Amino acid sequence: MISAKLWLNSFLLGAIVSWATWSVSANDEEAAVGQGGEFSGALSLMFGGYNVSGDSELFTAHRWHNDDVVGGIEDFTFRQGSLSLEGSVIFNERDYRLALTLTPRENVTIRAGIENYTRYFDDTGGYYQGLSYSLGEDLFLEIGKIWAEIELTFEELPTIIIGYENRYKEGTKSYLEWNSDAFTGKQIYPATKDIDENVHILKLDLSDDFNGFEFANNLRYEIYDNNTSRSDLVPAGLAGAAEPQGHPVKEDDREYDMLSNAFTVEKWLTDQLFFSAGYLTVHHDLTADFAMAYEPTNGVFGSHDKFYEANGLELDQESHVFSLGTFYLPVETISLSFGFQMEDTVTDSGGHENLRHGSGPTDEFADVESEIDTLIFQENIEIRYSGLPFSSIYAKATFWQDNYDQIEERFDDTGVQEFLRDTEADNDEQQYRIGFSTSPMTRLFLNTYYQRTRKNNDYVHKGNDFDATPSAGEGYEIGFINDLDHETDELAIKLSWRAANWLNTSFKYQLVRTDIDNNTKFVSTTSPGGNASSGDYQSHVYSVSAILTPISRFYFSTVLSVQDTRTRIPAIDAPAILDNYDGDVYTFLTSARYIFTSATDVLIGFNYSSTDNEQSNLSGLAQASDYNSESWSVTFNHRFNNSLSGKLRYESYRFRDSNYSNDADYTAHGLFGGLAMNF
Repeated sequence: MISAKLWLNSFLLGAIVSWATWSVSANDEEAAVGQGGEFSGALSLMFGGYNVSGDSELFTAHRWHNDDVVGGIEDFTFRQGSLSLEGSVIFNERDYRLALTLTPRENVTIRAGIENYTRYFDDTGGYYQGLSYSLGEDLFLEIGKIWAEIELTFEELPTIIIGYENRYKEGTKSYLEWNSDAFTGKQIYPATKDIDENVHILKLDLSDDFNGFEFANNLRYEIYDNNTSRSDLVPAGLAGAAEPQGHPVKEDDREYDMLSNAFTVEKWLTDQLFFSAGYLTVHHDLTADFAMAYEPTNGVFGSHDKFYEANGLELDQESHVFSLGTFYLPVETISLSFGFQMEDTVTDSGGHENLRHGSGPTDEFADVESEIDTLIFQENIEIRYSGLPFSSIYAKATFWQDNYDQIEERFDDTGVQEFLRDTEADNDEQQYRIGFSTSPMTRLFLNTYYQRTRKNNDYVHKGNDFDATPSAGEGYEIGFINDLDHETDELAIKLSWRAANWLNTSFKYQLVRTDIDNNTKFVSTTSPGGNASSGDYQSHVYSVSAILTPISRFYFSTVLSVQDTRTRIPAIDAPAILDNYDGDVYTFLTSARYIFTSATDVLIGFNYSSTDNEQSNLSGLAQASDYNSESWSVTFNHRFNNSLSGKLRYESYRFRDSNYSNDADYTAHGLFGGLAMNF
């Protein structure tokens, strides 16, 4: 069945096409659509489907294809005179696309279209000691847009583009905030989220060239509406009770208006010096309602049941961004570039909330307020030198300075302050890279670089940070982390070698290493705080590729990659909590094409990837996984004549994940046929 949104989008696009055609014909019969132009087009038809054994939901999530028989127009293009249409329609996949371009006059261009595709999700939760759960539901999101715009170009006037766009996302997806079952006590029961998201965008673009200066101004007005809900109830038997246990039902409704304007100007001031500048301003007005309910067992609130809602939350945000860039060529072999950007954002929000909890139950009403001031600076500088024989060298540096000042307050219904957080966060980040490339021989090319990134976050907790009257079970420590340091080193070397006219090869090695250190405050004797190394990550990536054309009718390419990864958590010496991580990732990609005759050829592809990084710990809950994924495809192409060709494609997929025993495995076979016509 065609969805209501498809009918609506098709009607709107049809109305646009009809209006454009009528407008042209009514105003200038000589310029009417198709007058005096030759008709041409292309049409590709497709029919086929998959047969899946095993976890078909996981297959659809991985491949974005369901296991139904599908067919339709894979691609089409029609052109006549000033009108062109292109798109596709695949039935049983909720996949369609249609775009129109119409030029009724030399200075008028109309563009419009609709687009929709489906993103599938697996309904399986976590896995623990041979146990996993599936909801038995088809989970997917329909994602798409409809747009229309008119471009006007007049001599001695700016180019004007007036447009409208509607983007949407609708359906149900899985998410990883799983829930507990009574048998294991682990959070492995799957959960879903309903999404209904819409954004309407109006745009006005102006661009012009004056005395060598290129100006552009882009104005946008957005109206956004998003309604989501999450039902996380665990069925009665699995929850260990006669009725479903009290797990949250969350509803989140948001609406905002956003007005933004971006202005840019650029010019070559001289033959050696280029200049560009830009200014962006953005204003948000947002309102939101939020509710989270632990449904009472037997209709009666228990000691741990809660109902939380916050209605009429309001947010006001103002952002100003300024950027400046230059490019300079002092001599032919040296180039310099510099960039600067500053962002200033102020966010104010607040609203009223109610927490109902306990067997009473008890209501707690409060007002919440928040203010966040953000100031960000970024600088880039790069120099390149190409005066060396057959070689070039470059060096560049990037710097960030971020400051966040955040105040959060909560007042009860009598005006007494219950909670205060006043934290200032400073981020200082630097990134340096030096690179070198050379080609001393026609058949040999070497490229290498070294990069170092250092990031430091400091948190200053000013004033009193406290929860003055925490509810039972709500005590927590505010401002636990004082500072956090990241240091990352990256080295890459790539060698390309054309060993023969029929053989191109390349070899690449990459090393990435990251150290993370933090400083935390004292909480208790079991959490004494102080400096600690909280992460040590290292990865080696080795890859080799080759392209072979030993005979004129045969083409073969292959890529093999091996990634060796390890992660250490020195601050946690307890495998039952989080074990150290070691593992490898293997990837092998290959394709081959053989041309039998001028009308017939075959294309073969094979992809393989696997990991061996599953870690076990004393809790019994596996970390990471060992999986194997492989796919085959064989495509026969035959051209019957200059206007008609056909193809037959076979696909095979196989997936195995040791983390889920055999519950997440699947094997799929697909067969598709197609015809392509030119006219």
